[in-house]
Amino acid sequence: MYYIYLHDFNSGYIPDSIRVLGLSFLGDIKGITYDTFVSYDEIYKYLTSQVSNDRNDITFIGTGLGGFWAAQMGKHFGVPSVSINPCNDPYSMLRGYQDVIATNYISGVTNVLTSSIIDTYAGKDIQPDDLGFVYLPLLLLDTSDTIVNSSEAIEDLNKFPLQYFKNTTTIVEHVREYLNHCEYVECLDT
Repeated sequence: MYYIYLHDFNSGYIPDSIRVLGLSFLGDIKGITYDTFVSYDEIYKYLTSQVSNDRNDITFIGTGLGGFWAAQMGKHFGVPSVSINPCNDPYSMLRGYQDVIATNYISGVTNVLTSSIIDTYAGKDIQPDDLGFVYLPLLLLDTSDTIVNSSEAIEDLNKFPLQYFKNTTTIVEHVREYLNHCEYVECLDT
């Protein structure tokens, strides 16, 4: 199994972060750094270009906005995905960053998120009744997260597989359980 990690808004892939190191107990982790200040279509095109279309042994894992993109990529490639404290509705959730000068704490690059970029996310929120999912994404919520309101996410996303976590060890356990379930479902379908 091969895992692709997608970072949060205004960030980058950090291979030696505590979360990525913890997730490496699952298997090989590849991170993709993408520009979170460009349109939905530009990010979608970039991310899909970074993954081979003939791979079915991958799982996408992302945090925050990366959790949204993990679900989108899981749907696109027909593979499992895990969204940690997901930004399930970027159109609404990114409004808090609109017109704010933001310096990426990884790259040091300064950007401003405009309303025209946020508008490209309109109607793209994660929906459990979206028939495009082969596997519904696993949502992992940390109730102490100060950026993503877990109670709102629970209300919006309670039809998805949903678990709470306290630390990276708990995340790894939930991901393993979810992937075992996905393999079981796939066996039943064949």
